Amino acid sequence: MSINIKQTGTNPNTGVTSYCCNTDMQFLLVGARGVGKTSLVASMTCQILDMGLAGYFHALGDTADDLTVLLDRMSGSLKASLKNFDGIKGIAKSADIHTFNFELSGQSPKDAQKRFYFPVQIVDLPGLWYTDEAVKRKAEIKDLLRRSRVSFICINAPSLMEGDDNCFKLFNRPATVSGWYYDNDFLNELKALGHKVMFVLSRCEKYRNQRELMREKLQNCTAYKGLINAMLKVGLPVELTYVHTLGGVEFERFELVKDKQLREKYKITGTYEPENCDTPLMRALAHANNCIREKLKSENARFWQKVKNVFGASQLDRAQEALDNIITELSKEAELSDYKYWDLKQK
Repeated sequence: MSINIKQTGTNPNTGVTSYCCNTDMQFLLVGARGVGKTSLVASMTCQILDMGLAGYFHALGDTADDLTVLLDRMSGSLKASLKNFDGIKGIAKSADIHTFNFELSGQSPKDAQKRFYFPVQIVDLPGLWYTDEAVKRKAEIKDLLRRSRVSFICINAPSLMEGDDNCFKLFNRPATVSGWYYDNDFLNELKALGHKVMFVLSRCEKYRNQRELMREKLQNCTAYKGLINAMLKVGLPVELTYVHTLGGVEFERFELVKDKQLREKYKITGTYEPENCDTPLMRALAHANNCIREKLKSENARFWQKVKNVFGASQLDRAQEALDNIITELSKEAELSDYKYWDLKQK
């Protein structure tokens, strides 16, 4: 995909001209219904804002409205007056793909009168696609993976730490997920496209002091060990992180409810205080930004592009400067924050 810059308007009060860059900065959320993907998006956005990066990364339109409502629900669900955590009403979605829309933005240090916007999409698959419907959707999902810079494979941590194989399969649908990736030709194709995979362990509040054990269990679990090794064998970068999506809840036990279905039981331990939810997003943005920057550098190195940049017929050089500045600011925050992740290695 070639990179183009489009002028979108000039602010009459400040004189700053805005430009939009058609970057392919898409991330794909993978994980069965109920694993906490939407809550993760809300909490990672919350933490990014708390870090003071609202001027560089922000949600757009309906996404901003939906996440604001969801954050209110998440915070309200952890009141001291409540004895038990009964879950959160998520965002109403259709049976089709749901896209969360964001933008990265920044100015060129050499020209403060120009501001550049880089669209970011986080795509979530419908829960139905993890059932028998998955067979029909495999080609469509593979195409989504090809077009995504990073895929987040979200995993229910209690089922990994305290459940048996059947429990893990029930909450995570690993056979379905693995089937979308598990083909050496396809994994090599993803590698060539610069794709990265990040496993995200959700609902980890109970396991704050067992992080290395979580890593070991994930790398050695029957359901994903083969897939991880296959990814690493072809050189596809694979990372692992954990998130405390709510902070103030803790897993207690699995219990059988009607029709002998397993359900998670949680207790409230404090207020809404997410932890490490910024890590998946920061790592994904860093990877995508570096890919886009390399494209911009390559394009700006061409003779005719240099000529157009010099005479103001193109803003591609200023776009590169703006992205460099964004990367620098995000990197500063990443160094300051206490995020944790593992770069997985082949065993």
